[in-house]
Amino acid sequence: MTKMLENLRKGALKLDEMRKTLPELDVHCLQWTGEAERLAKLLENIDARVLLQVNPPGKQLPAEDASRLERLDALKVKIALVPGVRANLERKIEALETELVSEFREAMDFYRDKAKGQFAAELTANMERNLPACGGNARRAMLASTAAMEHSEAQLWVNFFSSREASSDIATRIEKLLERAVRFEAGNPVRPKPEAEAKKAGEVS
Repeated sequence: MTKMLENLRKGALKLDEMRKTLPELDVHCLQWTGEAERLAKLLENIDARVLLQVNPPGKQLPAEDASRLERLDALKVKIALVPGVRANLERKIEALETELVSEFREAMDFYRDKAKGQFAAELTANMERNLPACGGNARRAMLASTAAMEHSEAQLWVNFFSSREASSDIATRIEKLLERAVRFEAGNPVRPKPEAEAKKAGEVS
């Protein structure tokens, strides 16, 4: 895998992890809120002056309640921080998505140009093979070769790397590009052959 593709792969993995953090944060917030409500219920009968740490004579806070109050205060701080943490994470996710879209387009353009070069080389070789049958007429040989290669693997690779799926998720697009780019570099067809077809081809060879 080229460095370009490896960077895209790492970026997509990072994006996936960051996206997973959002629902996890919501789950934690719900858990903290539920725990805070339970603690508040347990502490609701305590003298307000004690909760304000006035601690008048005969109103000292029991150790268990003191621990509950400390935990409740900590939970309130966490819950209050959640909106800011979420907003910051969403900004980072958006920035990474923008960065990955740019890198994805660069990779697609790189492989599109590479596929076009491969197509041109195959077209030229095909034309040279067709020259004798076309009476040495280069124009006729080129037209025949172009028609013959209209649905060739070389043309399908050019089509794939020239496509733009603006509406799909960038992580999904990167996953598809990585799979196809590896196939392209290995000289394989755009789409894997069906298992039965591949097995039959193997038996024939």
